[in-house]
Amino acid sequence: MDINQETVNDLAKRLMGRMIARKLASDPGMVDSAKAHFGSLDAREDDLPPIREWKRVLRLGPDEARRALTARGEMADWMRLMSPFSFVHGVEALADIPTRRRIWRAAKRVAITKARREVEDAAKLTLMIPE
Repeated sequence: MDINQETVNDLAKRLMGRMIARKLASDPGMVDSAKAHFGSLDAREDDLPPIREWKRVLRLGPDEARRALTARGEMADWMRLMSPFSFVHGVEALADIPTRRRIWRAAKRVAITKARREVEDAAKLTLMIPE
């Protein structure tokens, strides 16, 4: 079964977001480190919609940051691409290549399962349509 690589990548980023959100629950100080990261951005990066949204979210505190890390949707996917938490001390394990590969493989399994379920649901609907 062919799986769209972009779908797998988005799922992998969502899994990493969940891992960071769990870490953030036990270490709310990560928000301050994430804010500091944005101080090093140049003006072009600073004007991007996901960066503006991250700055807004970080001002609201750790709970809102956790929600943003685990949210679904196009803006949430875009925000995860530019997550300031990627540069925060305590999440170095996510930069580890073997860890990233394990996350990507887990995301691929989820994508395959989801695609199979969609095919099965479509087949059931086809069987229910009278001719």
